[in-house]
Amino acid sequence: MSRSQRILVELPPEGLLLREITATAVSALSYFGEMDVEIRGDLVELRCRDASYSLLRASEGLKDLLNLKLSKGVRWPPLHKNDKDTLKKSRAVAGKVDALQSYADLVSEFVGLLFQLLDGDLRVSSRRGKLILGDGRVALPQLLKVELYEGSLTFSEPYVGELEVRLDDRWLSLLAAGLAVAYVDYIKLVTIPEPLTDRRVFASLASVKIAELLEGAKVGLTVPHILYIHILASALAERSFRTSRAVGLTESLVRLFEDYEIPGSFTRLRIHSLDFDGKTYREISREDIVFNASILEFLRRVGDRVCLDQLKSFIRMTSRAGIDATASKVLNAITYLYEAVQGAKEASFAAYYLARVTAEISERARAPFTHTCAERIIEALVLANATT
Repeated sequence: MSRSQRILVELPPEGLLLREITATAVSALSYFGEMDVEIRGDLVELRCRDASYSLLRASEGLKDLLNLKLSKGVRWPPLHKNDKDTLKKSRAVAGKVDALQSYADLVSEFVGLLFQLLDGDLRVSSRRGKLILGDGRVALPQLLKVELYEGSLTFSEPYVGELEVRLDDRWLSLLAAGLAVAYVDYIKLVTIPEPLTDRRVFASLASVKIAELLEGAKVGLTVPHILYIHILASALAERSFRTSRAVGLTESLVRLFEDYEIPGSFTRLRIHSLDFDGKTYREISREDIVFNASILEFLRRVGDRVCLDQLKSFIRMTSRAGIDATASKVLNAITYLYEAVQGAKEASFAAYYLARVTAEISERARAPFTHTCAERIIEALVLANATT
């Protein structure tokens, strides 16, 4: 046996969700399988002592993550009829297609086969207008055919002609690894846009998303969601918070929390919101969550866990924005706070508006903030604004 083994992955073209699922996958394999990563342009090399052992470890970690999501009620779409037809050409699962009812079943099946399927070079080629991943035996699963204009290599760019993607079992197992990490809700994916060379960065990003899952938060609007994610990232810096969230998790997921570090500035996640019309999946939006030092410093100054929890509860009130007048005002207050922290709005105005909205809420219901927490938030806001 070679002292060092490798798996070489060629990234699909830029602009495709397919590329980001691949990047998410290799980052996950690197972490769970303890594999080193080297990036040379569009080529990503994973290196380890024993590829089969590393992939088995990765498979176990990814299954733990998938099972956690299922146990928390994350809904997956049923497997598309077209996928069932094309999977009958798969050497790995042809005899099991009838038992695969959802994309979660498909992901689980191929993640479980990682250590058997994934080896050598996973290359990308084009042939007669088709993008071919591996030997191209089967069609790309419908869930990943989501670009806004079918046929375009770049999301939201004009139509440039039909694009067909075909792949093989090795690529299916790799993409399954990416989906196990990226799929977060019906129908939403959160990807790591480019491969990571630092395993601890993956641990940090995965920990934040697991913490969000465990809290059962449904914060859909962009600015409130960004702020909510930053609060979780800040809270996870405390060992006691990580320990409380890790209770009942498997060893591989506990290790993610143990390896946590606050994400550095410009570290990013990308949210892909999808739609299904009964026949095809379509991507309707892409939004980045970019970790921001100014926001993290503001939250560090707020500091107190109780105050951060109250701020999270306040943010969750935005879920009815556009329907409920109070929720719309809360959304405005959160947006002004977000902008002031980054120096784009005067702290005095943001603080005034926040105080006015909380006072209005307090007249009809329980105050969203205690007096102490309101003071801490406003003080931290003024200090953050003064240093940006």
